[in-house]
Order: sequence, then structure tokens, then C-alpha cells
Amino acid sequence: MPSTNVFICLPFVDELSGYLTVEMVTNAQGKRSLVKCPKLRFIRGQRKSVQLLYSQYAYAKNNQHGPTTYWNCRIRRTGLPPCNARLSTTKLLNGSYKVCLTRPEHNHPPSKRIARMLQDFRV
Repeated sequence: MPSTNVFICLPFVDELSGYLTVEMVTNAQGKRSLVKCPKLRFIRGQRKSVQLLYSQYAYAKNNQHGPTTYWNCRIRRTGLPPCNARLSTTKLLNGSYKVCLTRPEHNHPPSKRIARMLQDFRV
């Protein structure tokens, strides 16, 4: 069974263009990891839906229950099995966010469209 990574994040500045800045990375057992803190970003999808961008992969909102939002990798390729990568975001009482990578493995390379978008943000 793959380990689950948990990130504690500061609140984001703007829901669609700001970053969720990661403060701490822990594994499923609560131990701190030496992994470099990633950045998470909200973007607009091609059909104007809100998506979460993490490590050059876009996640679509799947469900919401209370303060927790569940996200699925948005890649669904015709004729091939869908990607099962998943994560969840939970808004904490202090205004920060907890992000949990429940299934971090993707079965495809990062999206070229997302890579181009990130390149445009850097300019």
C-alpha cells in the first residue's frame, strides 16, 4: 500500500491565481518528510471549471463534504484506463489548508498544455 503524504498549507491569496504555499510535509504516520515543499495552484479549466494544479498535473473537483474537497486527476483518455491519482484539501479552523495526496501515482506523463501554461506564468 503506497504511503499517504499530508501537507499543511497557508491560505491562498486568490482562489484562481494564487498559490497554496506548503508549510510542512508529513507522511501518513505524521512524521516530517525532507521532501522539498511543492506549490499548489488553482486554475481555470478549458470549460471554466476550477482545477487544482499540483506538480504539472491538473485535478478536477470530484466531491465536497464539509470543509473537505476531493479532487481526481482530470486525465481520462479514450481507450486507455483513467488515471486514479487523487488528493483532498481541507480548510482548517485557523484558515490554513491541509492537503492529502491519497493516491499520488499517475499512469501518464504530465500534460503538455499545463507545462505551456506554467511556462507562460514564469514569463
